[in-house]
Amino acid sequence: TTPPLSSLWAVGDTTGTTTGTTTGGTPESSVSLVGTWVSACGLSEEQQGVWVQDTLEFTENTFTWTQRSYSDGDCLTQSDSASLAGTYTLGDQVLSLPGAYDLDAVISQSGYFDIVKVDGNKLYMGEDSAEFDGSSREKRPMALGQGYYQKQP
Repeated sequence: TTPPLSSLWAVGDTTGTTTGTTTGGTPESSVSLVGTWVSACGLSEEQQGVWVQDTLEFTENTFTWTQRSYSDGDCLTQSDSASLAGTYTLGDQVLSLPGAYDLDAVISQSGYFDIVKVDGNKLYMGEDSAEFDGSSREKRPMALGQGYYQKQP
């Protein structure tokens, strides 16, 4: 299924402190999000009968998220698309999730707080919940989602 990215529409306060789940250091230099990452084609959680595929494009400090909607399960017949762009900072390592790091994003002056893990050519993002919706540092997701993005060559 498509990773839950509806949370990127969420807005939060860009001030505050972390919850103490990180190492307090800088991320390993080998951890990089730079590149293009694409999710699997999956049914939309918001619209019945609509299939979606997400693309994340990262530079050193900016990103663009694009969600394309399709009328078929093979994601061949595109019906719509939406995009968001912003800046991000890859932060501290998450102690409770080896290989995962804090990700602080700003979209139109609003903050979104997530966690990410790169495992080979797969990018995992945080699993949003009612309690941990990414709207503040204190509400940063505490677990990684099941879905992932595949890095493109």
